Amino acid sequence: MTSVRRWILAVMVGWIACGLRAEQAETLPATNLTPDQELTLQTLKRQLCDPKRSAETRLDAARLLLSKPFPQAVRVLRQCLSDSSNLAAQQAVAEAIAEDGGGRKEYVAPLMEMLTGQEPLVRSSAARALATYRNHGVTERLIDVANNSTLDRGVRRATIEALQRIVDRRCIEALIGLLDDPDPAVRSAAADSLQRMTNLRRFGASSSMWGNWFARQRDKDEVAWLREMNNALARAKMSLERENVQLRARLIDAMESLYNAAPRTQRAEILLAFLNDPLAEARLLGETLTDRMIAAGQDVPPEVRQRVRLLLFDDDPRVRESAAVLEANLADERTTGLLLGRLRAEQVPDVRVGLLKALGRLASPKVVPALLNEIRRRGDDEAAAAAAALGRVATDNPLDDAQKARAVKVLVDRYQQGAEGKNSLALRESLLTALGVLGDATAQPVLAGALRDPAPVIRQAAVGGLLRLGAKDAAGAIAPLVRDEDRGVRQAALEALIALGGKDYLKTILRRTDPKIETDPAVRKEALDGVLTICRQADVPTLDEVLAYFAHRTDGAAMCIQVLLRKADVLKAADSPDAAAVLREAGGLLTAEGRAGEAVPVLAEAYRRFAEGSNSSTARAVWFEYVRAMLAADQPGVVRALAEQTDPAARAKALELFLTRLEILQREQKYPAILALAGGAEEQLAESLNEAQLAKLRGLLASARQKQLELDRREVETLLPKLFSADAATHQGAREALQALGVRATQPLLEELRKTVKSATPDAERENALYELLKELLPDLGPYDPAAERVQRLMKIDAWMKNAK
Repeated sequence: MTSVRRWILAVMVGWIACGLRAEQAETLPATNLTPDQELTLQTLKRQLCDPKRSAETRLDAARLLLSKPFPQAVRVLRQCLSDSSNLAAQQAVAEAIAEDGGGRKEYVAPLMEMLTGQEPLVRSSAARALATYRNHGVTERLIDVANNSTLDRGVRRATIEALQRIVDRRCIEALIGLLDDPDPAVRSAAADSLQRMTNLRRFGASSSMWGNWFARQRDKDEVAWLREMNNALARAKMSLERENVQLRARLIDAMESLYNAAPRTQRAEILLAFLNDPLAEARLLGETLTDRMIAAGQDVPPEVRQRVRLLLFDDDPRVRESAAVLEANLADERTTGLLLGRLRAEQVPDVRVGLLKALGRLASPKVVPALLNEIRRRGDDEAAAAAAALGRVATDNPLDDAQKARAVKVLVDRYQQGAEGKNSLALRESLLTALGVLGDATAQPVLAGALRDPAPVIRQAAVGGLLRLGAKDAAGAIAPLVRDEDRGVRQAALEALIALGGKDYLKTILRRTDPKIETDPAVRKEALDGVLTICRQADVPTLDEVLAYFAHRTDGAAMCIQVLLRKADVLKAADSPDAAAVLREAGGLLTAEGRAGEAVPVLAEAYRRFAEGSNSSTARAVWFEYVRAMLAADQPGVVRALAEQTDPAARAKALELFLTRLEILQREQKYPAILALAGGAEEQLAESLNEAQLAKLRGLLASARQKQLELDRREVETLLPKLFSADAATHQGAREALQALGVRATQPLLEELRKTVKSATPDAERENALYELLKELLPDLGPYDPAAERVQRLMKIDAWMKNAK
């Protein structure tokens, strides 16, 4: 037996053994795990499911779980594959299965869901994993997905890319059939997969040439050998491709670091080198860096601008797509014509989408005919991009009546094709949005009809279109959608209802503010903001209706405050005497809600209005509410209010409240508040305080000053070693902390300065630094001569300390 035959036999035996192991694994009985096994299982599960873990850690956890022979590991992996809320875990498990070369039957269904679902991030991983199966009918199902023209283009392309990894005549035959698919992106993907499977490049995308080649291969012997050889090749290619991607990514990171580290004068030269690099990823990096220059408002050198323009003709579709958008950002008088010319010549759908986005950014009316042509004739992705671009153009440069009429007809005609199943959701959404932007009333019936569409994204787009259209008569049709099952639709419906219906739909909007009715916080916020919007233009009865609704809600205080303040403004504008009572109510509610600082000006105005009237007893009661709010907010202005009160009884009662507040602050050790609140009380209230009250005030102030000085001294003592630290960050942090203390730091700093001057070991640098810091805190401190005699300096410092007290 030759060495080649021995190798073939070994491969076949290995393949059979793998199949047997797979079959045995599928019938493993349930097992009781040892404590160590259970610990390992739970640890790996946490690593796999934790979104904070790195991608490599999650992949390693999935690999290890796949290697475990017990069914509990299988259940964990299947749960991860089925959990669409954790895309990272889904992707890690799928990648691990793809690497393993064969998966269990339990994973097929969730992998198929990932492949055909709405999330593009996990499709390729799922497709690669499914491509490793050689049983359970997976190959046939993948071929069916690839041939299904009703599925999303991205799903089909991911599946077609996976088929290249299965060296099976059925896959080759299916791919050759897809060369005649009406979708150019599908045809391109099928040709690429055939070339990668066979390493044959000369047939391109010719279905006839591939068909002739396959006819010659159909009846060849040793199919099993070919399959295994090709499977080995496919796995080797997969590994090489993954390594290649990683190496390229590392190279690009290094290139970007080189650019960022270079002097600005050299960056243009480096950037130009990137844009000319033979590696497509390097050219893409150059485009990204150029875009950052534009975003930062930097001038782009002429040679870079010229090179970007040439990249519109690059061999790599990704580079052309990026260049299109970049060209729009660098727009000059030639850009519109150049992009339109490239749109006519470009065949790759993704690049055409990029060109259409770029034309939208230009927002030039000159591009409208081309956009309408794309909407009318092209595939869904291009038509959706063209509709979005048309909306952008119309936003910046409203179309004239003739253009608008033509555009609406094209948009409506393309949208109505949806009845025949020819429009994707993304396209229909873009079409409806564009109709709303155009602002033509003839589009309203189409938009109104879309409110009943089964797809939430279409209902939401229809609501948005009617809002942009300003269709006030559509409010009634929109109102039921505030109860829609989709959160986005409910939020959009509320926004539209507020703008179009306003006060007429107040009850409907109010109900959506209730957590018992609307469970989503974002939707409730939309409703609350809407109520406030209505209140800004509302009359008193409407405001009273809102107040009555929120008055009995446990979470209604904040809203009641805002509505009361708005009601007070309305009453003041009407010169109504009722404004005072409403202000009083708002101030009381603010105080009760712990917002005494906000209550003070409100109650001050309420008191002034009541005082100007004839009800002195009410005015006196409001004055006490005003005083209590100032005390609760620790506002020094309370001293002046007490001093200005002419009613001896009221002033006496308020003084007791004042002293009580100081005692509370002392128990709470809030010494700065005591000093701020009562600092000028002794002078302003001397004639109002009796001897006992005056003694209490002086005692509280003296105690607060002493306690605060002790705290400040300890704080300064902690900061001083850091102030003189050799570490710049430590020094700056200490300096900022001392500056934040302000004048409270001056006494401890003066004490430290005196100690430094008196020390037997002179430290001129420390002495000077302390003086400079004191000068910042006390600009009027006066001159200080470090060269003067020690006695003179000590006398100067003693004088400062005396004044500081």
